[in-house]
Amino acid sequence: PHISDQDLLDKTVKDGNHIVVMGVSGFVLQPIISLIRQLTSPHLPARFCEVPIVILYYTENPGASSKVVDMLQTVGRSLVFVNAQPLRLESLLLAGVDKCSKLIVMSGPSDDGLSINQEEPILMDQSVLLLLSLLESQAKYYWGSLPTVLFELQVPQNVSQISERFTNEMELFDVDTVADEAATTHELRPTASSQLARTHLKYASGELILRPALCSLLAASYYNPAVLDLVQSMTRTAPDDSTSSVWKVPLPHIATLGTTFQSLFEEFVAQDVIPIGIYRKASPFAADVKIATNSCPVVRTCPPSSALVEHGDQIYVIASSAFYIKYMKKASLASSFTPRPAARSTAR
Repeated sequence: PHISDQDLLDKTVKDGNHIVVMGVSGFVLQPIISLIRQLTSPHLPARFCEVPIVILYYTENPGASSKVVDMLQTVGRSLVFVNAQPLRLESLLLAGVDKCSKLIVMSGPSDDGLSINQEEPILMDQSVLLLLSLLESQAKYYWGSLPTVLFELQVPQNVSQISERFTNEMELFDVDTVADEAATTHELRPTASSQLARTHLKYASGELILRPALCSLLAASYYNPAVLDLVQSMTRTAPDDSTSSVWKVPLPHIATLGTTFQSLFEEFVAQDVIPIGIYRKASPFAADVKIATNSCPVVRTCPPSSALVEHGDQIYVIASSAFYIKYMKKASLASSFTPRPAARSTAR
């Protein structure tokens, strides 16, 4: 493998908690460079810009390799380019994937760029699926844990080939929570992933990006730029008490175990508030009651009316600042606070 700066790579891997950006297939060099420029934006918090980045991408084209090296010289942060096969274990360890905090996997069609029309869509994600399988097997038996893996799929149907968890699948919103029954049968609740790709834990937690969904958003924003203005207006701080924004609020006092989203919707709408989604905190597998729950925070927008809420859930609502202040005070969650809309990173 070719390494742009061996000393910097050794130090980065030794210290750990870095970011690895990996291209596993296709012509993803330019997207990788674009992503790196976004990650090195001066508008980001200073502490984030100090996190080293390792680029793991294989190319036999000298021009492409020199293009990456030239980019590294223009970016004012610790960046290392490792030109090696990303689907080999030795390359992953060389880039410090076992010690990094974030792994961003970028993929695309065939490397030759000529067989895109002949390639079966279901095979376009085979490199990503193989990589995820390799990572999970290593983490389970050798590493002990995995970094946060952010990846994309070209075909949404391929989400069924991705496990939501190393050893168990978990329910997401749609299956009734019955602790006593689960403890008696010692069986995990079935997953809801087979219903829709967006109910998969990886997608709901923000780790999985579906290329068709991303392309549709890009197309919508191109032909109708007002879409971005609408999203920004809902996620920025409201200028006055009567202007609506997106807020994340706790469950109302009437919500009990088994309450459906329809019941919450009817109560909120009666107060001129529109609920649009459910936020569920991380709740690892509880061995004492044999219940499988989500191992990371998840967001589900536009849930079905039959979706069940659980203790600790929060609801995304479109409401005025006046309602939010009154609601939070009534919930006795804070005696004095500064209203803040839902963060953009969690509003999907």
